[in-house]
Amino acid sequence: MNSQYVNTYKSINTIPGLGEVTASMLCFEIVDFNRFSPVKKLAAYIGLTPREFSSGDNVYKGRITGQGNKLLRSYLVDASWILIGKDPVMKE
Repeated sequence: MNSQYVNTYKSINTIPGLGEVTASMLCFEIVDFNRFSPVKKLAAYIGLTPREFSSGDNVYKGRITGQGNKLLRSYLVDASWILIGKDPVMKE
């Protein structure tokens, strides 16, 4: 396995709530996290950006757009629920 994948996998696997499957999925789907700078581009790629409705001075941000990598997004949402269950601060 490429050393870039190994290092990325090891880093991702240290994030609470992420298991081996999600870490592997992130590693192989994203490949190079540096290509998403700023981090808003990564959120857009995964589909975690809010809808925005703007008119003049009014700006409304709604639910996530749902565009992007649906499988990766679902894995991250599941991982976030696991983290919320494990960490009382995140639960608040």
